[in-house]
Amino acid sequence: MDLAVVVECFKDKISYDLVDLEVTTEHRTISHRCSFQRALSSLIGLIMASGECPYTRFLRPVAKHHLPLATNIEQLIRVLGNHYISHYIQQDYISVNNLEKLHQNYKNLHIVNVYIARRLQLACEEDASINALVHLDLIAKNVGANIEDKFEDIKELFEL
Repeated sequence: MDLAVVVECFKDKISYDLVDLEVTTEHRTISHRCSFQRALSSLIGLIMASGECPYTRFLRPVAKHHLPLATNIEQLIRVLGNHYISHYIQQDYISVNNLEKLHQNYKNLHIVNVYIARRLQLACEEDASINALVHLDLIAKNVGANIEDKFEDIKELFEL
């Protein structure tokens, strides 16, 4: 799906309006009543992560197993898991403990988000699409800024 199609479809939506979201995949159905911006944020995130942008390519494995409306901790676990699996598969043992590349990926993602937000402001009559992207950017900033701190919390989940 193309981001431009989604933006055109929802350009007149107000971010705080409530919507009954239902996402059906091969393995599950997720239903939730949420704000329009929250639902749209999940869709825009999936589209961006599945796209051809070199700065979002690192998110493709996460997009393949998309979790709509993921919480911050769910998102962080998925991001870290994919980061380490990627390094393991590439046998990049030297940098497996270094999260600097992941930090840089999220800095680049913020730049992409800023420029897409500027384009959305020109294309949209209401704020749902723009606020959906802002929400995605806040998730990206949260993940990018708190990786080391939250990693310690996540480690506790795996201690037996």
